[in-house]
Amino acid sequence: MTFLRGQGVVNNNGQSHRVSADDALKTGNGTGRSVENKNTGDEPVEFIAVIIRG
Repeated sequence: MTFLRGQGVVNNNGQSHRVSADDALKTGNGTGRSVENKNTGDEPVEFIAVIIRG
């Protein structure tokens, strides 16, 4: 995941990580994950996720 704008919290397999613009996070196969928008302003959290199955 690469975060383009905003701020949020990624829950990755039970661990929480604060993220903001220009952050990147790699997750493993078979892990549960979610992204929570934590902005206090008007800007939403925006990110790109690339999923590779093999």
